[in-house]
Amino acid sequence: MASIFGIVSQYQDRLTMLPVTLIVFVLATLLLYLIFHRYPWVKYVPAVIGIALGLIFLVQGLNQKATLEGLDILWRAVYFFVAGCIALATAWLSALIQSFSRRREDADVEGE
Repeated sequence: MASIFGIVSQYQDRLTMLPVTLIVFVLATLLLYLIFHRYPWVKYVPAVIGIALGLIFLVQGLNQKATLEGLDILWRAVYFFVAGCIALATAWLSALIQSFSRRREDADVEGE
């Protein structure tokens, strides 16, 4: 049990980077959705950036996978790609919620 805590404490900075990146990308998606709600494509920008960075780091890491630096780059690829996918899911959920609210508004207008 002590060895598990030793491993966790040794890699704590890398383990906390994934949740922090996820929170930053989700907040960026929600802020862009709230600020630029008239332009629905803007909320997808953090997702595109995250997925693109993940793929770029993946290619760079695969070229150097035999070194510690290459493995570090591959880890960055993982958390940027995952953060981009979570941001994409957040953008899709916001679009889904927005479509439900539009249907409700349309139903209210028809009912009057």
